[in-house]
Amino acid sequence: LLLALNCGFSISEIGTLDWTMIHGDYIKRIRPKTKVYGEFLMWDITKEALGEPKKKGLVFTTENGVGLLEPTKTNQRGAKIPNTWYRLLNRIKKLEKIEKVEQGFKRLGFHHLRKTSGNLMRQFSDGETMAVHLCHGKPVKTDALAGLYSNPVFPRVFEAQRRVYDYLADIFTPLKEVELPRKVSPATIRQIRSMKKNGIKTSKIAEVLGVNVQIVRRYAKSPSIKTANRPKQPK
Repeated sequence: LLLALNCGFSISEIGTLDWTMIHGDYIKRIRPKTKVYGEFLMWDITKEALGEPKKKGLVFTTENGVGLLEPTKTNQRGAKIPNTWYRLLNRIKKLEKIEKVEQGFKRLGFHHLRKTSGNLMRQFSDGETMAVHLCHGKPVKTDALAGLYSNPVFPRVFEAQRRVYDYLADIFTPLKEVELPRKVSPATIRQIRSMKKNGIKTSKIAEVLGVNVQIVRRYAKSPSIKTANRPKQPK
């Protein structure tokens, strides 16, 4: 969410973001779609959310170290980012029903965050700065040669990004106050399965181990053993 609003990144930019592209407070990279170079000032909260920087490698991976855009077994593009986004929208819709508030929240795709970023950049600057921010192929539409004979004015982009953050700052919760998801250790997984095998209720296991109920349900079942390729035992 932060990268989409802060830098106007879409799914492809987030999924291909590498630590080598991060230089202190800035991200410097080429947009995969347009092959246009861009520079972005990271907000403090964005930089904090990324965590401790590394020398190289993808910034976002699964628990198994696989990229978020890695193709599925059926050779379809990885959809971990949009799937997570739609789960968030489902939670919002559910909250609307529980609190019985007016259901006016639009269910839009993740790429609309990029559009929101562009709209805010234009609001606090101008159309050319917005186009440079979004790495469009022709930031100056009225002059096709402008991009060939001059460089993008990135300081103007950085200043607009600061203004956008000032406008949005009130909606962000400090990360220190946010309970981030914790990685479940193998020892905890073994405890979950052992307690479940002994007939202990899911809610009790979650309480004792200090984990979410969904985590217990996820790891309660022992992994199935594949026997398809196992050699037959002699009689």
